Amino acid sequence: MSAEPLDLSSLIRPADDNKERYELSSDGTMITDHETGLTWDAEEREFPNADAAEKYVAKMNLGGFRWRIADDMEMQTIVDRSLREPACHPIFKSKGGWLLTSTPYKLDKDKPAGSSGYVWIVHFHHGGVGDDGRNNRCWCRAVRSVSPSGQ
Repeated sequence: MSAEPLDLSSLIRPADDNKERYELSSDGTMITDHETGLTWDAEEREFPNADAAEKYVAKMNLGGFRWRIADDMEMQTIVDRSLREPACHPIFKSKGGWLLTSTPYKLDKDKPAGSSGYVWIVHFHHGGVGDDGRNNRCWCRAVRSVSPSGQ
């Protein structure tokens, strides 16, 4: 059974409309998005490549929770195209760069996605989406899904 795709259209709107949507944890380390049920690491972290980012995030224990790298659709839910430099709500304190996603980029139509060594990335300078090589320096913001019980 596949998951329902996120309807991004209702989530992409000006930051002023999002005042109640995001909540910063009391210790300032996590941001909860009450509309998507996702909790984000409040810090963007830099890595030499995607493998290093994945290893770091797999071992993260922030708040006692397990974390992962967001897919391209999840990452786009925090883009705010009414803003620029960065194109997201100020609570994220983004540096406005390209952020890694876990979604493989299909470079060659005759090969499976992920075989190219490229992934989708989201640019928080202007809110665009593109691709980049897994071996390139990258920025990452970890995410976790919040269960109905809040864990």
